[in-house]
Amino acid sequence: MDFYWIYNIPNWQFFLLCMAFFVSFSLLGAFIFRQFFEKWMDLDAINNDVVGNFLAVSGLFYGITLGLISVGTFDNFQQAETSISQEASALNSLYRAVNLLEKNDKNAIKIALKDYASYMVGEGWSEQQKLLLPKGTSKIANRVETILGAYVIDSEKDKIVFAEVLTQNSKLSEKAASISTLCNKACQPLCGWCCLWAHLL
Repeated sequence: MDFYWIYNIPNWQFFLLCMAFFVSFSLLGAFIFRQFFEKWMDLDAINNDVVGNFLAVSGLFYGITLGLISVGTFDNFQQAETSISQEASALNSLYRAVNLLEKNDKNAIKIALKDYASYMVGEGWSEQQKLLLPKGTSKIANRVETILGAYVIDSEKDKIVFAEVLTQNSKLSEKAASISTLCNKACQPLCGWCCLWAHLL
């Protein structure tokens, strides 16, 4: 069973779900274990001060930890957003540069770039939501590089434009690699489990 459906529900539903789960868990635990702990640990009203101090310190450490995890997660989100925007910009620049080439061989490159864009918006995005690296991007990128390697330059204009195409292709590869790095270091599952166990404790 996977929990990726949780990314698709609206924020207000996620809020209500979390509140219902944790409040129910707390109340149920208090109801079931209260008498057991009172008898087992021989607790009375004198221990309330110690428990209050313990809860205050635990809450302090939990608040600090949760804040740091939230900052790290938000930083990763901002880096991912920036990298995706830069990848889209590099893809657009590459497509426009390819469009300036004179030979009809450019159509094969344009088709491959359109396939790259449609794959990233469709299957690639769903794989990244599951914190998996998109596997189809390398195949399409290799296809583009194979076509570029076979392209024959016939004029001085093509030579200049083709140099720009290679530059933009390198930028696109660099941005795609940076997104892969972000996918590899994504810590959403770890953060989720840390928060869950902290709430339960």
